[in-house]
Amino acid sequence: MQGFDDMTMEWDGKSYSVPADRQMDLILRVETGLLVGHDGQAYELLMRPNGPPIGQFSRVYADALRYAGAKVEPLEVFSAITSEIRNGNGLMLQTAIFDVMRILNLIGTDQEVQKAKATPGKKPAARKA
Repeated sequence: MQGFDDMTMEWDGKSYSVPADRQMDLILRVETGLLVGHDGQAYELLMRPNGPPIGQFSRVYADALRYAGAKVEPLEVFSAITSEIRNGNGLMLQTAIFDVMRILNLIGTDQEVQKAKATPGKKPAARKA
């Protein structure tokens, strides 16, 4: 499907993939879940300094993982994220936010990021007024 690549997420040491042709439903699930009780766009809520509430975010992320084939419940995700935060490590939350941002197509894959980087030593073309 043009414009999308298969997307992979990891949970509990296992990888789960959502094929490109099933991602629109995943995007809608994530948007809907993030916006419960909030106005605006899902990406705006995700980008706020405080972000969405951790419980709500955990439920949304668990739903995305289940859609990809993982057997995980929202409470497991919540417990894992909050446990890491209490221990001074927010890596799991960062990974989950990164995955949700990829689902919302806010950031590209590593390949897309590499393509977008400027070529070293070349000046960008001047803009015409």
